Amino acid sequence: SQVTLKPAIQHVQQRLKLPQKHRQHTLLRWDAGFGIDKNINWMLTQEYQLLGKMYSHTRVNKLAQSVTEWFPTPSSPGREFGVLSTPHRYARKTSQVIVRTPKKQPGKGWGYGALVSTLTHLTPYELIDLYDDRGGGIETDFRSDRQGLGIAERRKARMAAQQILLHLTERAHNLLVWTTQQLGAPLKQYGMLRLLRDALQVN
Repeated sequence: SQVTLKPAIQHVQQRLKLPQKHRQHTLLRWDAGFGIDKNINWMLTQEYQLLGKMYSHTRVNKLAQSVTEWFPTPSSPGREFGVLSTPHRYARKTSQVIVRTPKKQPGKGWGYGALVSTLTHLTPYELIDLYDDRGGGIETDFRSDRQGLGIAERRKARMAAQQILLHLTERAHNLLVWTTQQLGAPLKQYGMLRLLRDALQVN
């Protein structure tokens, strides 16, 4: 992901013919895997609005140690955030918020993440909620297809065969979505896994 971010954005810029005045009103959101300094600084020089996570665990943990006060996040009980008084320096001014989440095993401490954003007018609560919203669409579909259509279990050694398999999976996804839309409730609310495992299963 670190090496694909820049060419992907450049391709979108070219296809959409995005001038600087439009990029200044375009928000890019990313997960930590994309958030190396080189990528963040490049996006900043392109004049985009940004909201994403830093990549470096070592830096994030070090920054977390400088937080003096933690506050709960109402949208996710147990999670907390702290504001950095001395944020990491990038090509443009940014807001940076440390978010910590309890690890799944009790007593194992916290997992830390650092949000970086150019939306300095938003409160930390608003930044966190806006970042959480990023997974509402395509990421959820990918996870649903992976579980329901068994993408992870089906692999082909040859590229052409793998591409055909992905096209077939795409068509299966669309067919199932259209089917549930026609059938309506309650199937319309089912995810791909529940739809195939429970609703459309034939013994």
